[in-house]
Amino acid sequence: MSLPRRNFLRLSAFGAVSLVLPLASVGCGSPAVGILPDVHAGGDADLLFFDTRGRRVQLQPLANRVLVHAAEGGEPVVLGRFGMGAGQLNGPTSLALGPDERVYVVDRGNARVQVFTRSGAYLGQLGRSGTGEGELAFPYGVAVAADGSVWVSDTLNHRLQRFEADGRALGAFAQGLLETPRGLAIAPDGYLHVVEGGSGRIAVVSPEGVVVSRYGGREDGLLSPRSIVAAADGCTYVTDVTAAVIFAFAADGRLRERIQLTRDGLPAAPVHAALTPSGVLEVATVPAAAAA
Repeated sequence: MSLPRRNFLRLSAFGAVSLVLPLASVGCGSPAVGILPDVHAGGDADLLFFDTRGRRVQLQPLANRVLVHAAEGGEPVVLGRFGMGAGQLNGPTSLALGPDERVYVVDRGNARVQVFTRSGAYLGQLGRSGTGEGELAFPYGVAVAADGSVWVSDTLNHRLQRFEADGRALGAFAQGLLETPRGLAIAPDGYLHVVEGGSGRIAVVSPEGVVVSRYGGREDGLLSPRSIVAAADGCTYVTDVTAAVIFAFAADGRLRERIQLTRDGLPAAPVHAALTPSGVLEVATVPAAAAA
């Protein structure tokens, strides 16, 4: 299904545009709650993330920094800059918002997760480069569980790593069972949904770290999925930059919609999606031709 969308001009340094989709329009699960009648489209954005109060945290991968926006406006707090030292970033890919105002940023090029407060203080890092427990190889996604522990997709080690918030490694999980894990999302039931870039599938992992099922895959049309977001009704939304589609799955893993986006009348490829607390899906896109 191709749905016409307005392009709310939210341009990033690499030309991404954020499109805003009310969830009711894709027909997944129960009716969306609190669809926004108007869209806030101010400011430049690369990849957007939201806390439960709707405050925006903006990841700028090419600038190697994160911007934390206050609810009341004003200048954002800047986290990180390019480099390999403490508090520096080299090719960040994702972030997660944790308790105590913490921001966990996947520092892919430096094989670690950097930890900041939203006020700008640097708290330390999770992991280091390697193949052992607590070590990472080209990590991609991160998610914070209800107990405050942090899950990281350890992409080139084909597994998940789990850490305490203070950096202590809790172990490696699904060792060798995940094909190039990328984006992570934690569903309302506490289970992790892990994008497998190598197979195009989504692995469902229990809170104990056991792979219990999979959905999606090439048969549903997924080619190179990247990010995933889980809604309160259990639906998940997966971006696939190669297929130039957002895939909407029901809570039971059934494919509900293939959402094709356009930009200036041409196909647009989604690179990232995030949910606002009001139930609006914000999608950053690049022209499909540029993503091919």
